[in-house]
Amino acid sequence: ATKDRDVEGQTYVDYDLIGFYGHIFASITVYAGRLYSVFAFVPEGASEKEIDAGRRMRDSFATINNRNAEDAAADVEFYKRS
Repeated sequence: ATKDRDVEGQTYVDYDLIGFYGHIFASITVYAGRLYSVFAFVPEGASEKEIDAGRRMRDSFATINNRNAEDAAADVEFYKRS
């Protein structure tokens, strides 16, 4: 299953991948011309509480989300030097 989510104008695409291996909760977004993603893997046989924790981890994923291109470019340059 996939769904789009908006956080302060930034679009994220969330994925719920469920199979014999367990659950994978993923989210992707593009910020300042770069692709960012997070994956939370919950193995097969996990409790509902563990599955919910994986989902919450994915749902909490967010970028810095500056409001203009100049600030976004400054962030990218800062992290390149880090």
